Amino acid sequence: MNIIPLTDLGLMTIADVAARFGVSPRAVQLWINDGLLPVVVVGNGERRHFLLRSYDVSQFVRPPRGRPTKGAKS
Repeated sequence: MNIIPLTDLGLMTIADVAARFGVSPRAVQLWINDGLLPVVVVGNGERRHFLLRSYDVSQFVRPPRGRPTKGAKS
């Protein structure tokens, strides 16, 4: 069996993205949940994995730390 690294396919794990930006994996999960980063879902149920395309990560602009307060103006 040949194993092809995810990076050869242009894919990254949440942990890879977290290391790239110097944040926790939870921060990356929040960006995904907030719709800031598109994700590829592989599998279903408990075996579901989230992968991110390297292109999307390279185009991503990291938001400021913290979440805006309710009613805050941009």
